[in-house]
Amino acid sequence: MCYDISLTKSKKSIENFYKAHDLQFNPPLVYESYFHQRGFWHQNIYIIPQQQPEEIVPATWGLIPPQMYEFIDDYQKRNHNLNARSESLWKVSEWVQCMPKNRCLIIADGFFEPHHRGEEIVPYYCYIPDKDSEDNRKIFVFAGIYTEIPSDAYTASIITVPANSLFEKVHNSANRMPLVLDEEFHQEWLRFDTTKEKLKELMKFGFTKDEFQVHSVNKNLYKNKNPNNPETIKYVEYPSLFDDF
Repeated sequence: MCYDISLTKSKKSIENFYKAHDLQFNPPLVYESYFHQRGFWHQNIYIIPQQQPEEIVPATWGLIPPQMYEFIDDYQKRNHNLNARSESLWKVSEWVQCMPKNRCLIIADGFFEPHHRGEEIVPYYCYIPDKDSEDNRKIFVFAGIYTEIPSDAYTASIITVPANSLFEKVHNSANRMPLVLDEEFHQEWLRFDTTKEKLKELMKFGFTKDEFQVHSVNKNLYKNKNPNNPETIKYVEYPSLFDDF
């Protein structure tokens, strides 16, 4: 599962990262970075949609089928749709309709996962180190699906896959991880001629080759409702977790 992410980079940093692809934020977008965005808040995350691959647009986190637009509040109470399991993308009706032409890349620079140690739950912050970055964190993208609803608004879900050896240890209660796509597969994920078989292959083997680093953070993460607190991602030591990683 992946219900908590970060995107602390400036608008300029993101544009520079994607400069080679001539990407730009869809004007007149007001970009807002965050140290912690929780999916259950149903706030904006930033996506590159398949239908407009040259643009970065805001999307409400939590996929909403267009036909449910008039019942958004009720739908969100019953179906958060923050994540979409790779194994069920061609089985769940809301997800099936997105796969041919509504795939997306979801921009982030970190995410949080709960680690269980007995009855204790400690959140871990997960990121890709980047020595050339001021904050030592690299921009990356999750594979996702999205919908476009009336008023030119977007909604999106992050695709999850079975955990690799690292995230089996981190997210040890569910053994899942978000699909962080390797850079060489970004464009292939968005192409219209990518076959179903190839998409399944990307979800199975397309996880980034970059190595993630993880550290424990404050246990109050899930109680915190301030998305702009830099303390959220800072390392907090717990003696009971000394030998976990």
